[in-house]
Amino acid sequence: MDIINFYCGDFIMLFDKFFNRNTSKPDSRTPWNPSNIEPYTNTYDLIHLSKFDNHYINDCIKDANQYPRKLRALKLAECADTTIYAPRYILNRYITIKYELSNKPFDYLAVAIAYKNLGSLERQNAITYFEKYLNCLNHLNTNSYVFTTKHAFSDFYIYRNLSDLYEHEYELNKAYDLRLKIIELHNGTIDFSDVISIGNILRKIDINKCVSFYEQYINLPKLQGYRKELDKAYQDALIKQSKGYVYKPRPKPPDEHHLYCQRMEIKGTMKFIIRHIFS
Repeated sequence: MDIINFYCGDFIMLFDKFFNRNTSKPDSRTPWNPSNIEPYTNTYDLIHLSKFDNHYINDCIKDANQYPRKLRALKLAECADTTIYAPRYILNRYITIKYELSNKPFDYLAVAIAYKNLGSLERQNAITYFEKYLNCLNHLNTNSYVFTTKHAFSDFYIYRNLSDLYEHEYELNKAYDLRLKIIELHNGTIDFSDVISIGNILRKIDINKCVSFYEQYINLPKLQGYRKELDKAYQDALIKQSKGYVYKPRPKPPDEHHLYCQRMEIKGTMKFIIRHIFS
């Protein structure tokens, strides 16, 4: 055992040297933030995690591992989804690395949520895994554990987030269809957020449909508390309609900062995994 520990220690030391020495510091702007910050980039230093962050991530994984295998990824995703600071990025990346090759339904869902939390560079991956999860539901028995297990991610959460992902990736008709499903979940009841979300999507699909949609709901009695915001959205749509507005997607290539952060997430998570294995 001593020999194993000796060689594992050597391996981790070499790994640390490969990623350079720690030059990070705690975030002095927010004294309650325990995560290390890179001095020159103002991003979380995910390669040199603070002691607090390491303990927190370890505790999340230990808690998830107390559940049966089929629930572990989902329980870890519940933790990661509400986590802030540096551990948020490590936990979500950990989920994608560990579970993305699994074909278990809740692993699909956990990986989808993790990719969603990792930002714009991972949107397409998030969409892929949300779709895998929703598709697999059609092939399960109604008494499957997937339908009987209580968890934090309701149908509303899934549809709303997937709709947002579709919209950001210019799959506007899919985004619109999911917004209608959200209304179905609420027994046909539409609220202010539904009107604004659907209006924004329709503005990009067809400005005439957008105007007609606002005209249908702007005088709804239950929405009069938001009349000022609805009027603003409606007037904006009318102005665009008068100018013959046609939405033109303008996808932006990822900038170097986002790519740098993605590389750090992967390196930091792999370093954590290696430490986790050999500790």
